[in-house]
Amino acid sequence: MPIRDHLSSALNAAARAYLRWWIGEPNPVDIRDPRGLLRFLQALGPNIVEMAVFFGAASTIINQHACAEDLSTWGWLLCKRPAIPPAVLAVIIGAIFRFSRLSAAAELVIADNLFSESRRPETWGSAKDPIGIALQAIAFFLTYLAIAWLAGNLVAVSGLLLLVACFDWNTRRIIKKQMEKYFEDEAFDPLPNDANYLSISRCRDVVRWYLDKKPHLQKEALKVAGIAVSFLLAVAWDRCNHSWMRTLSYTILIATLVVNEVVTLRWRSERDRRLERNVEIARKRLKEVGK
Repeated sequence: MPIRDHLSSALNAAARAYLRWWIGEPNPVDIRDPRGLLRFLQALGPNIVEMAVFFGAASTIINQHACAEDLSTWGWLLCKRPAIPPAVLAVIIGAIFRFSRLSAAAELVIADNLFSESRRPETWGSAKDPIGIALQAIAFFLTYLAIAWLAGNLVAVSGLLLLVACFDWNTRRIIKKQMEKYFEDEAFDPLPNDANYLSISRCRDVVRWYLDKKPHLQKEALKVAGIAVSFLLAVAWDRCNHSWMRTLSYTILIATLVVNEVVTLRWRSERDRRLERNVEIARKRLKEVGK
């Protein structure tokens, strides 16, 4: 196989992985097809701009640590060493923001397939104030942007992240409680003669499994605990000025965020695969019934 073909296959695989995991497309296109390449380029531009904001925060943090111009590469790295943890943290915050947006979009799609049109809860998918929604979206972005730009202020960034983590835990608790209430109420069950009865039932089964079998609250509680330890170390470092406290605080903070996000992504991926498989089975059975 020629080197050009190997390179083409590798680039296509990378592009498909980008579209699937970063853009959230369940069936990524092949960029070796002109239409697929155009779709990839259309998706690439806005996301580069979005992440450039967070990379800009990381770059600013690094540039705030002035170094002599005649340093070697190793000397430059040693000089910039204090700026590396907050710069890495700023980029991680950007990635978490992106994955949170993808999760919200995916869960909105899932929510549309949990109830029949005639048996939805009154508050489910009801019209809301578009201005309020826009303001919430802007506030969400500005919060993560502020966290990224404050990554160099260890006490402030760990304190903000601790508040966000507590909010996430409570949100997950409310979602689980509300969904259990809806699923236990027979008034919201799909009717057997509903055209989408099978797909709705299977989708509900997957969501029940996802909410009940995955320890979401425990995971979020561990995230809160990890960030709380980081915050306490940051406060101690601010008072005592021991460099090891700063390093350990950043290490715990970054490790907590990364581990939590990796676990979350794995769980979401498993949920999405189950949904795709169950919906496909439901479609096949519907065709068999139609015959």
